[in-house]
Amino acid sequence: MSKLNLKSILAASVMLAAIFFVEGCKEPTIENSTLLTSDDELVLGTADTLSIFTRLLKEDPQITSGATTGILGSISDPVFGTTAVSFSSQFRLNTNNISFGTGLALDSCVLSLSYKSLYANFTQPVNLSVYELSEALNVSSVYYSNSSVAIATPPVGKVNGYKPNFKDSSYVYGEVFKPQLRVRLSNDFGNKILLADSLTLSDNGKFLNLIKGLQIKAEPVANGDGLVGFDLRSAETRITLYYRNSANDSLKLDIPIGSASQSINHFANNFSPTVNSVLNNDPLANDTVLPVSASAGTKVKISIPQLDSLPPNIAINKADLIVPLSAFYSMYDTTFLPPTTMKLYRVNSLGVEQDSLNVTDQNIQQKNINGVLTVVYRFNVTLFVQKLLNKQEKNYGFVLKAPVIDGRRVCLSNTTAPAGRIACRIIYTKL
Repeated sequence: MSKLNLKSILAASVMLAAIFFVEGCKEPTIENSTLLTSDDELVLGTADTLSIFTRLLKEDPQITSGATTGILGSISDPVFGTTAVSFSSQFRLNTNNISFGTGLALDSCVLSLSYKSLYANFTQPVNLSVYELSEALNVSSVYYSNSSVAIATPPVGKVNGYKPNFKDSSYVYGEVFKPQLRVRLSNDFGNKILLADSLTLSDNGKFLNLIKGLQIKAEPVANGDGLVGFDLRSAETRITLYYRNSANDSLKLDIPIGSASQSINHFANNFSPTVNSVLNNDPLANDTVLPVSASAGTKVKISIPQLDSLPPNIAINKADLIVPLSAFYSMYDTTFLPPTTMKLYRVNSLGVEQDSLNVTDQNIQQKNINGVLTVVYRFNVTLFVQKLLNKQEKNYGFVLKAPVIDGRRVCLSNTTAPAGRIACRIIYTKL
């Protein structure tokens, strides 16, 4: 995939005149096509009168609490700008009434994070910092992608020039662990746990008053090219105290996150001039370049007013909304792959997204449009359109966005070129 040239994209963006494709479906209702007349063809209009309107919108903050994958890293590209991602989490004792013994001495304290996923290359190193939380997290509270959690400074751990390594196992005190990130934490932090009194170590309620959790933060960089996901439910994602006492010189205590802990992903987006220029377009204009990012970044509002003009004497066999990727953006890009699936929502009269079985999202696919092999997202809106005809739904449009809270992004198209415009194709039976 070629890189997007920002100026050329905007210069090539023209006013939308998207075609609403409608086809008559003759079989199997009428098997002999010679019996058909021109009156059996339903033609709703032309490209000038039947348009699909699109607007790029800034995404609202997304719920990220209860995360089972902690996302970390930095992405910077000329289309979308910079995204930096960090996460915060509680850690919990495996058992009550911990006793370390007497004559205690800390050897080391290590944070281990088990690898789970990788988005993009992540070949450009970033600096990581680990902070102790100074604000308690609440398991029953809802936290968003832009939620801030107070931290204590300075950091209790740092890794400079970090790049994920999914190949090499870790060998620690004779044990072999699958690939993971290991961060040495300060002795002050480790001793805070090791030298805690027996009441503090009696249960997790009291322990969480002492150690509220950790935040692992990636510093944004101008050339960041990836995000890494960590398995927060893995037994190997944990704080480990290596210590000795008067009876034994080789002891350890593992403090995992555990299923009862609260974990949150934090996203910080700094949009590029390209994205900002589209967001700041005239609200009545059609946006033809549609950069959509999953990290609580941007989304697309799609309006099809002519759906209200469908005649009542038809039955909808199939209705698809077809959304092409920009010609500048290919699903075969080796750096920033687009989402394999996008999510299409109905909206109500207040513009609030309504997740519904009336709209089904489909995987990314290739389609031949007027002889041009084009990568598209296809959405089945059959039930929704039939309910419009039956006056069971109202047409307030759709919102299209990437469903996964990570760094995935895709540049969609809605130009006047046949292979570059959003279209709705309806196959019907005339009643």
